[in-house]
Amino acid sequence: MECDSVHSTIERQYKNVYVYLPRQFVVHSITARKLPIPYRAKLVNYSFFKNYSQKRYTVLYVLEEALNYQASQKKCKQYLHFQTCTVYTTEAKIPLDKWNDLQFLKEMMPSDTHSFYDNISCENESRKM
Repeated sequence: MECDSVHSTIERQYKNVYVYLPRQFVVHSITARKLPIPYRAKLVNYSFFKNYSQKRYTVLYVLEEALNYQASQKKCKQYLHFQTCTVYTTEAKIPLDKWNDLQFLKEMMPSDTHSFYDNISCENESRKM
């Protein structure tokens, strides 16, 4: 399958590479293939994820009608341009224990990556009992 080839190429790229930040995954994924063109990759955040569950029936109905050639292009466009809301309104917070572990690991990372780990949102209390 084509997707297996893509994953294999990207995995080979990471074989002898250190990755400390999420944006480095994007850079290395793009540079994994040079020819015919580099892969495309995008770093997403919490606002990228949209909630389509409220409009599922409408979209399925319009697509079915379009396939049956019973709906006009204007009607399809009207239904397919609906408003969606984001699934998450804020960044998810990681458990305090995980945040503390990441702070410990910073000692083994380049100093220019430390600010990323300092600014990760975390919960106020530990989940450990």
